Parts: sequence; C-alpha cells; structure tokens
Amino acid sequence: RTALLAIIGFMPTKGEGAIGSLDYTPDERKALAKKSQDYNCENCGSHMRTALLPCTESGIPSMADVEAKELAKQISFK
Repeated sequence: RTALLAIIGFMPTKGEGAIGSLDYTPDERKALAKKSQDYNCENCGSHMRTALLPCTESGIPSMADVEAKELAKQISFK
C-alpha cells in the first residue's frame, strides 16, 4: 500500500519528455483513473475494484493510511 501511495504521489509530476513518461491534462488523468477501476486482468482474473482494501466506512483515514501518506511525501524523485 505504501508503494502505491508513493507511485500516486509521483503521478502529478510532468513527464517533460522523460523515457516512458506520458503527458496528459488533469481532465484526461481523471478520466483514465476512473476507467482503470474497470480493468480486469485476462491472465489472473484480478479486478481492480477488488484488488485494494476498501476505504473506511466513516471516511476517516486509518492511522496506517496517514502514516503511508506521510512516508510518500518524504520520497524525493530526481
């Protein structure tokens, strides 16, 4: 989960032509994020909607969520 949060934290940065980078507008990114929830892996049958644990019912992040987000903020990509 921490690794996923780190990747998510990295996603808003601009690719600026880096190898393997993609430059999308914020609206395109939102549309792709919503579309990715419907992805189903043909090899293993995994569904993205069920791959991660659900959010807490109260909407209040757990201590693990808070800790993971803080750790993700500390990662510096150069």
